Amino acid sequence: MEQLTGGGGRHILFKHREGTRNKAALRPGLDVRGEGGYIVVAPSLHESGNIYQWEASSRPGEVALAEAPDWLLELVRPTNGQVKESAPPVEGEISEGGRNDTLTSLAGTMRRRNFSKAATVQALLEENRTRCNPPLPEGEVRKIADSVARYDPPSGTASGEGEQIFKWPELQPLPEKLPAVEPFTSDLLPEAFRPWVSDVAERMQCPPDFAAVASLIALLRWWGGK
Repeated sequence: MEQLTGGGGRHILFKHREGTRNKAALRPGLDVRGEGGYIVVAPSLHESGNIYQWEASSRPGEVALAEAPDWLLELVRPTNGQVKESAPPVEGEISEGGRNDTLTSLAGTMRRRNFSKAATVQALLEENRTRCNPPLPEGEVRKIADSVARYDPPSGTASGEGEQIFKWPELQPLPEKLPAVEPFTSDLLPEAFRPWVSDVAERMQCPPDFAAVASLIALLRWWGGK
C-alpha cells in the first residue's frame, strides 16, 4: 500500500514483522518505521499546503497489506538472523527527507494533548536542533507549528502514548417524513412569468413549480452573465 506525502515523498506500507524497529537514513532518502514509530497519514495537511493522499490503487480497509520484501528485511536484520533493535524515534536522528513529516507528526501529537502553541514551537525547535540532520530553518519549523495550531484538537479520552479514543455522538433516527413546505402558487412569480410558466407546466404535464424553478435559475444565470 502506498501513500503520497505532502512533501513529495512516499510511504510504502507492509505487514508488520514482529521485532521490526525504527531506522533513520537506512539508505539515502529511506527510513523504516516499525514498533514505536509513526507516520503522518491522509488526509493530513502538509506545511507546504499539499495534502497527504493514498495512491489510487491503495484503499485502506479494502486492500490487504503485502509482506515486506526480503531485501528490506535484510537491511534491518543483523547477521544473527534477528531483526535489528534500533533506537526509538525520540532518540534517533531525523534524516533530511523525513524532517517535515516527523516534526508535523510531533506537532499533531502535542496538539491532541492540548499543548499550547508556544510550548509546541519550543519543542519543535529543540527537536530540530538536536535531531534533524541538517536542521530546518527556524522559520520553517515555526510554519509547521502555525499550520498544526490552526486545527482544533479532536475530542476524546487520551489513552496510552498519544492514542485517542474518539467518541461518536449518539445515533439519531432519520425522520420518516420530509418537513412540510408551503404550497407553490403563481403569485410567487413575477407577473410577466406567470402565463408562460403555466403554459409550460400544462404542455409538459408537470407541477408548475418545476417549470418555475428552472426558469428562475435560467434567468439568474443569464443576468449574472451580462
